[in-house]
Amino acid sequence: EKNIYASFDDKKFTKKGAQACTPIDVNTADTAAWQSLRGIGKVLANRIIKFRDKLGGFYQIDQVKETFGLADSVYQKIRPCLQLNAPTLKPLLINQASFNELASHPYLGFKAAKAIMNWKDQHGPFGKMEDLEGLVALEAGKLEKLRPYVQF
Repeated sequence: EKNIYASFDDKKFTKKGAQACTPIDVNTADTAAWQSLRGIGKVLANRIIKFRDKLGGFYQIDQVKETFGLADSVYQKIRPCLQLNAPTLKPLLINQASFNELASHPYLGFKAAKAIMNWKDQHGPFGKMEDLEGLVALEAGKLEKLRPYVQF
């Protein structure tokens, strides 16, 4: 049987309109850098930065795709342009944080913040990550995402 693909030149299969991009660091990029990426406008650039700030920085590039309103198709296009150099995360001081600080963290929210405050009232300060695992209001997936930020 004849291979009908044998004569094709691989160069013909590069995506039309694919442009090289200047790589940006997801933790240090400003709105102008984000807007330089195809599919990212002013609103989305501001949203990504606001989300990054609320988190306390990104520890994985894929966290960018959690930004509200960022379509997966756009994320997949910009993904090759994203870098994570040396992330310096802003710690979430679980025992010192106010209710509002806890509630405003994207991986916690109101219910989890309330549960954390109630636990501290009943048991005193958290000593280790395992103490947080017992909180019903904290979903396992969110707890894993939160782990790099938590400090005691």
